Amino acid sequence: MSTPMRIESADDVALSTMRDHHTQLRADLESRLAALRDAVAAGAPHESAQAALTEFVDRAVLPHAAAEEESLYPAAADHGVGVFIASMVLEHRELEHHAQALRSAATAVRALSIGEAIAAVFAVHVRKENDLLLPALMKHPDVHLWTLLVDMRERLTQPPDQHARATGVTENLDIRALAHGVRHEIVFDRLDALAPGEKLSIVNDHDPKPLRYQLDAAWPGTFGWAYLLAGPDVWRIEITRLG
Repeated sequence: MSTPMRIESADDVALSTMRDHHTQLRADLESRLAALRDAVAAGAPHESAQAALTEFVDRAVLPHAAAEEESLYPAAADHGVGVFIASMVLEHRELEHHAQALRSAATAVRALSIGEAIAAVFAVHVRKENDLLLPALMKHPDVHLWTLLVDMRERLTQPPDQHARATGVTENLDIRALAHGVRHEIVFDRLDALAPGEKLSIVNDHDPKPLRYQLDAAWPGTFGWAYLLAGPDVWRIEITRLG
């Protein structure tokens, strides 16, 4: 008797593709970290290995995380699968914090320590996505992983915004998927990491005026606030670090 043929759906393919991409990111991250380990162990110059690791985190790991926050995570929250999202966004913030430290690490040992921390956080993070979040989304009848995958790829391949190129680095944070109790904490953590002239663009489902009041009280005169989109359903605010 012949074995029945199983035809993969587009979402099955998307699930495999997302998991494979996570595997590739981990392998590429580990290969660059291994080069830094070898340099440290041999007492050899480490600067090129540190630079390669830093560039990979900045150009591959962090953009991937940003695309997830703008596409995958809001879909999970919108369809009742957002139980992991707050913790996973915090892990993204931890990766950003380590990446910033890696850029300025002054010694080989310090750079290696930070690189090991990045690899550890990322390994746990992608395992949660592969084993918990993505299977949960697959079971939801109104979620289509293939559509989310296409959207994430478009976000990763689109050129930087002209306004961002002209006025400095702009980071994006969609806080609609976050639990209300952690939204302000996460925004403040991201703002604290900005350099003068850099911007944070936040997306919310209502006017975040309480956030602005807290920001002005905590850091008077430090940040500029501009409405790029003012409702009624979506609000986009651009916050600029002035100094």
